[in-house]
Amino acid sequence: SRGPGTSTGPHPELRSDLDLDGILSSGAAFFMLGAEHSMGDNFSALIQYSAGTPVLRGFRNREVDQAAANLVFGLAGRVGPVSSWEASFQEDVPADTLAIDCTLGARLSLAW
Repeated sequence: SRGPGTSTGPHPELRSDLDLDGILSSGAAFFMLGAEHSMGDNFSALIQYSAGTPVLRGFRNREVDQAAANLVFGLAGRVGPVSSWEASFQEDVPADTLAIDCTLGARLSLAW
């Protein structure tokens, strides 16, 4: 393990006196599964589930020590040949994790 204040990454000028080895997991995995269902020529329904293994450890607190997961429901469509849109709602599952509680998303794209 490197000592406090050392860095071997792309930004060696970044330094910290914090030793995070005691609270960070030695590794993490991430999983995502999504599906899109066409509901017409220009309209689709979307669903996505994403989860990851816990990044923090040793707090003895369910909200901090457990893995976070998110469930997303959305709609997407096209308006004419050059524009598309997307709207979504995201919720953390279970609700008592460090994941963001809920998120509303919107996107409008124009291509030329």
